[in-house]
Amino acid sequence: MKQIRIPQYSQYPIPYLDIDNYEFDENIFQTFTKKELINYEFIPLDQYHTILTVCVCKPSLKVSSDIAFASLYHVKNFNSV
Repeated sequence: MKQIRIPQYSQYPIPYLDIDNYEFDENIFQTFTKKELINYEFIPLDQYHTILTVCVCKPSLKVSSDIAFASLYHVKNFNSV
């Protein structure tokens, strides 16, 4: 089971996801270029129907919009920092 929590003093109002033991779908990485992954500082985790789950280092509406535009998925953000 995936453990989701919100750190008490998180600077970002999005759920926290501990990715230490998370099983990634490696195929989802092919959706993005290396430049996009580095530029937006995110890790794509899962894709379910039209929803893409990502962990973002510095979440913002612009980052979410840009990832959604690049992938054509609805983006669900998690904080892993």
